[in-house]
Amino acid sequence: MNNSFASKAAAWLESLALIVLLAGMVSTPLISGGTTAEGIFAARAGVLLALLVSLAAFAIRGGWRWPPLLLGVPLAVYLGAAGASTLQTGLFMATEELYNIVTYAAGFVLMVHLVSTARRVQWVLAAVGLLALALGVYGVMQVFGIEFTNRVLPGDPRKISSFYFNQAHYGGMLALLLPLGWAMFLYSTRWFPRLFWLLVTGLLSVNLLFTSSWDSMIAAGGGLVLVSLIWAGHRRNYLRLAGIAVLTAALLGGGFWAFTQRPQAVERMIGIKPQVLVTYLERVIRERMQINRTTLESFRESPWLGVGPAQLINHNTVYRSETVAEARVTHRFVNYAHNDLLQVLSETGVLGLLGWASFVLMGLLYRSRLSPMVAVGVFGGVAALLLHSFTDSNMTVIAGNALLAWGLLGLRVCNPATEGAPYPIKAQEPTKVEAQPQTPVLAYATPTAGSSPKLKPADPMDDFEEQIY
Repeated sequence: MNNSFASKAAAWLESLALIVLLAGMVSTPLISGGTTAEGIFAARAGVLLALLVSLAAFAIRGGWRWPPLLLGVPLAVYLGAAGASTLQTGLFMATEELYNIVTYAAGFVLMVHLVSTARRVQWVLAAVGLLALALGVYGVMQVFGIEFTNRVLPGDPRKISSFYFNQAHYGGMLALLLPLGWAMFLYSTRWFPRLFWLLVTGLLSVNLLFTSSWDSMIAAGGGLVLVSLIWAGHRRNYLRLAGIAVLTAALLGGGFWAFTQRPQAVERMIGIKPQVLVTYLERVIRERMQINRTTLESFRESPWLGVGPAQLINHNTVYRSETVAEARVTHRFVNYAHNDLLQVLSETGVLGLLGWASFVLMGLLYRSRLSPMVAVGVFGGVAALLLHSFTDSNMTVIAGNALLAWGLLGLRVCNPATEGAPYPIKAQEPTKVEAQPQTPVLAYATPTAGSSPKLKPADPMDDFEEQIY
């Protein structure tokens, strides 16, 4: 096979694989956030098809772009602990959950491999932007009473959740997308991307307010402030840096003062008495604390390898009960830890937690080769999602949030080349050549009558004149 044709065929297959992978990442959140069988199938099918097409390209041309060792080793430790815990359990449910874990990891590895050019980075950003736009538009439609999914549960106090099953899961996606969109707006220099991401950020902000999800608001707000501070630091504009800090402190202080000193004004603004909201938050926090305690009790049964993926429901009564704490608040039943750290710790033990936490931390701290617009946006979004993960299992259980977050981490650590070069080539440092002393070249002058021949320096223009004439 002609080498040129093989190279082009492999490049086309890799582009197709990336499109399939992005289709899976975008469609999964739109199917109840990936918490239903259909949503999980979309995630698995997208990653599996992308892997098969990528292997076909690999068979034609060879060469695979692997993640950096700083991330690859912890990821291998986490997957090994999850696999060993599944073998120890030997249950079908554990095997199913292990399949989901491998799907997220494969999405990360494929993103590192497939995003090999600057144009493919733009494809990923376009897909994420379209997902954010679809979620934001449908969420605003729900604000005005236009509803197609009919996912409201009896007694559920939520306002809107877009395509998601409930507002808590949707709040995790908002915490991921809002800082990313805000970074795109701040760092973009062209008018159309700035306008688009400003529109997306505005829509998602309206969605966030109407989810009535306090933890989502805290996480997304923290991500927005973090991105703004980094942006001001990059611009070396310390006045803006101080202004962002003062504005954040003023908003927090003003909100606290309004809740404590002007409850009537707050009630007119949000439509609910502050005391009722505080009571609700206290009950939710009490619920989460009980879930955390029971999760740690399950961890003590098998501290090194855990009780197995998706096995919390079989190891403690709170996961089999229809009531949580003193009263049901947001769930009919509980089947996971609602905390990513405790979820990984209980399912895969200390070894799994060390691998998973090191992988995520290295992904955030890795020195990205992408533009600050992308690197800072992904950093702020994933950091906000991790903050929200103290009250929900975004990167382990909710497939829509997990697959996109793992994929964005892969985008952040990828190594794209310039356009037209499918495989990145590391720049070679120029070889230093020591300057050698040059001896002037002498030429014989034409002797004249009565004189002896003399030597004179050669004129460098002589050769040049010979060439042009």
